[in-house]
Formats: sequence, structure tokens, C-alpha cells
Amino acid sequence: MSYTFACLGKGGTGKTLVSLLLARLAHEQGLRALLIDADPVGGLTLACGIEDAVSIAEAREAFVEEVRALPKDASAEETRALAEWMVSRTLVERPGFSLFSIGQRSSLRCYCSLNALMRQMIGVVVQRFELVVVDAEAGIEQVNREAVERIDHALLLCDGSQRAVQTCLLLRDNIDRVPMMRGCKSSVLFNRVHAIDDSQRQALNAAGLELLGLLPADEAVSRADKSSDSFSSLSANALVLQRLRSMMGGIGPFSRQ
Repeated sequence: MSYTFACLGKGGTGKTLVSLLLARLAHEQGLRALLIDADPVGGLTLACGIEDAVSIAEAREAFVEEVRALPKDASAEETRALAEWMVSRTLVERPGFSLFSIGQRSSLRCYCSLNALMRQMIGVVVQRFELVVVDAEAGIEQVNREAVERIDHALLLCDGSQRAVQTCLLLRDNIDRVPMMRGCKSSVLFNRVHAIDDSQRQALNAAGLELLGLLPADEAVSRADKSSDSFSSLSANALVLQRLRSMMGGIGPFSRQ
């Protein structure tokens, strides 16, 4: 069974970075990792050096058109096979990880039964992986509609700013309102900071949020960002990777190693 992280937080807190780091840790430990890019702009996809991904949104639009073109006596098996083929086009596989890009719908058309079939086919693929990481830039609701049925662990990213802390508190208040996240574990991870402010620590603790730890600013990350493929170019000895490796030791699929 897969274990799903969602990286949440205000823009610029490092959700894409942490998504990549989690996939790297999974690869190190022989786990199959699936990244889900829920940002319509495709920041995670580009950070992985992928420029030609077919998004789920694009595949859905094409699927609807293909189904409309089928003969009227086409069987349910033909429609299902078409959905499987469309989903297979969206899964990008690279050494060390696979990736879905959600993309952005280009129309407001609703074909509930076809959308449900697509989600079912995507769900079958998702369950092949021990670790699923969602870069949830586009919001929890979009992830819920398009790709996963359950989030096991919400990682709330914070860059040390008061706005980022407030965003974590707002997310805490809303997580249980989303069915696929109800009851999930929630942790705050500070990124690009060398210390956690005492007042912020107290506010988060008072809200019942676990502080997972902090990732310091790391020059190795800046160098990797200049590469076309941040996933493979970041050194295994990078400080941020070492820190996250120690934090994840007892969580989800990492605890089984």
C-alpha cells in the first residue's frame, strides 16, 4: 500500500524542493516513488528536467473527445481500455522516480462518468508505488479531484516568516474539512532557516502541530537549481538531504527500512 505525503504551505517555502528530496530518499532505500505535480505551472515537472509531459488535464480532454468518436455500440471494455491508454501517456518514468503532472483544465465541461473512470485508472497506477508525494501548490481541492484518494501525512512548509506560520495555522484548521485528509498526520517543516523563533514554536505547539525540524539554507540546493534536472544533480551528501534523511527515519515507508 502506498503512503502519501502532501507538501503544503505558502508560495516560496520550498514545497517543490522537499518533494524532490523525499523522492531521492525513497530511491536511496529502494522504494518506488511517484511525484504528483499539482501546480498548473508545472514547477515540479520542470525541476525534474521534464519538458514534454502530457498532463492529466490534457489527457482527460483528449479522452472525452476519443470516447465521443467511438461507435455507438462500443463496449465498456473499449472505453476502459482507452482510459488506461490515456493514463499511460501521462505517467513519466525516469530513473529513480515516476511523475504525474495534473495541469489545468482548458474547459468547464463535466462528464462525470468519464472523469470517474479516469480517476479510477489513475488510482490503479498510484497504488503501484510505496511512496507518493504531492507538490500541492494548486491546492488540496485539486489534488482531491484529480489524483489521490487519501493523504497520510501533510507536510506544512514554513520559511520562518510570520505569514508562512499563519498559513500553516490556516491549513491546520482546514485539513480535517477535506475528506481525503481527515485524520492525516500533520507536521511543520521549517526550510531555509538556521533556528526556529521561540514565539513561532509556541504558536505552532499551541495549535497542536508537530515540529518536524528545520532544513538550513544550502549552497548545494542553489547549484542544483541551476541545473535542468534538480532531482539527479543534487549531491547525496547535501546537508538538506542529510537532515531530511534523519527526520524521516520513523515515518511511513521510511520506517520499514
